[in-house]
Amino acid sequence: MSSYLPGQRPPKRSIPAFLILTVAGLLSAVGLICTAALTRAAPDMKFGVITVTTLADQFGTATGDCSLREAIEAGNSNADFGGCAGPGGNRNIELGAGIHVLTRVGGADDTNTLGDLDVTASLTITGLGPGSTSIEAGATMTDRFMDIRPGATVVISGVRLAGANLLGGGAGAAINVFGRLTLANCIIEDNQASSVGGGIHVGTGGHLTLQNCLIRNNHSMSYGGGIFASGSLTISDSTISGNDADSFGGGLSVSNNGKLTLIRTTISENQAPFSGGGIYVDIPNEATIVDSTIRGNSAPDSGGIALVRGSLLMVNSALISNTATSAAGMRVTNTLATLVNSTVSGNVAQAGAGGIAINTTSGRLYLYNTTIANNTTNAGASGGNGGGLNIQSGSVVSMTNSVLANNIDLGASGDSSDCFGTIHLVAYNHVESTANCAIAGPAT
Repeated sequence: MSSYLPGQRPPKRSIPAFLILTVAGLLSAVGLICTAALTRAAPDMKFGVITVTTLADQFGTATGDCSLREAIEAGNSNADFGGCAGPGGNRNIELGAGIHVLTRVGGADDTNTLGDLDVTASLTITGLGPGSTSIEAGATMTDRFMDIRPGATVVISGVRLAGANLLGGGAGAAINVFGRLTLANCIIEDNQASSVGGGIHVGTGGHLTLQNCLIRNNHSMSYGGGIFASGSLTISDSTISGNDADSFGGGLSVSNNGKLTLIRTTISENQAPFSGGGIYVDIPNEATIVDSTIRGNSAPDSGGIALVRGSLLMVNSALISNTATSAAGMRVTNTLATLVNSTVSGNVAQAGAGGIAINTTSGRLYLYNTTIANNTTNAGASGGNGGGLNIQSGSVVSMTNSVLANNIDLGASGDSSDCFGTIHLVAYNHVESTANCAIAGPAT
């Protein structure tokens, strides 16, 4: 994405070395983590295979058929169970085409007997693809689909999980993660939870890696319509779309001691009634977004991203066409956001900041080779300020080789189209309108 207007001088200053090293190290580390997760969990395909032969949800029946629940039990115990031959080594469960409907209704337990599928050992579950292999809930099922217990390292691929109704309490309608889980080539859709994590919950100490997955149309009656994580969350080449929450983080919410890394991922068309329509971040760590797009999300406040605690590094990414009453693109509260080679455009606020709002005296926004353009404030009411940026007194905004232009203030006075507050220019920037903008630093 180009961040320079026609005729603008080429940059004379490079992106700081620490940012280049940080991003390069991050991408390398993520690759190693994903590879390591798959290597740890992947079995020797020559033995240790458990083949599921029935779609029925049975447990310990002597019919000669092997169900998904029985296969997990055989994997957990490393022994024959029901109609499943014990793996005798590494554990790999193979699913054919069809819909595995969970029907064994029961109370909350971790024995795998009733309700959700409890995974206590390290194993893999492989389907034929989310268009062919599904796990769904029976009409009377009010539990989640799967519980990955502490100590388990699990890889699930080629599976669709849809229609769980976890309305009696508990987190993560499709999957609850307290161990280590890699989900690849998957669809998690149309699930709902009365607690956090309409689709997936990653508990404290849990680790979830998503690769090439679609998380859509899930609902949480609390935080995190698609995903809620207080553990480690790494998402690559995936889409989180059309999810909603009844409080914060329509697409995903990362809180407590959670960690977040997004790579080549789209967060789109998610909703929340308070803040963080796309993403809600409230962690003591740095969240990282690389080569990703946050688009078309909505909330009364911070339609795209709500950065409440921790910090954010966004590289080669776009924050576009999000809507809110205020801070349509992003709100940075009492923390630091660093945008590198990124674009903030087309975000629309009814009142308040159209692009980014920077709040409190500890709020900081650093822009490198970044464009903030074509954002709108006061689309439905007057009184807001800052079509591009709204900077609270005492907050710090720094621009290097960046563009702030063509933003719109539809208020009666139209007096703060590009920014409201003070900007420190470092070198070679373009600021179109300085109405209500105090400019500090070099005028180059």
